[in-house]
Amino acid sequence: MPLTHLQLLESARETPGPNRSGRAANPDPDTKLTLSLPQSVVRQLRLQTATDETTIRALILKALANNGYEVATAELVDRRRSRGKRQAIETVLTQ
Repeated sequence: MPLTHLQLLESARETPGPNRSGRAANPDPDTKLTLSLPQSVVRQLRLQTATDETTIRALILKALANNGYEVATAELVDRRRSRGKRQAIETVLTQ
């Protein structure tokens, strides 16, 4: 039986302490998720990411945010670009 959204949140790890550099760790660290999707869906995702010049990760997070999931705005930016640039964030939000 699949886990509910609430069960997934409850099973998330506690916020880690400082990292090796002495800086505070990310309060919402990434967790790897592996899933199988129909080949046709993956093909569409790849085409869309090429068109939007983004990543599948960013595309999926944006779709989740559009469907009511709480996703930090900074997470919607393609990590291959500078995450702190206001222009990149505004571009994502206006798409």
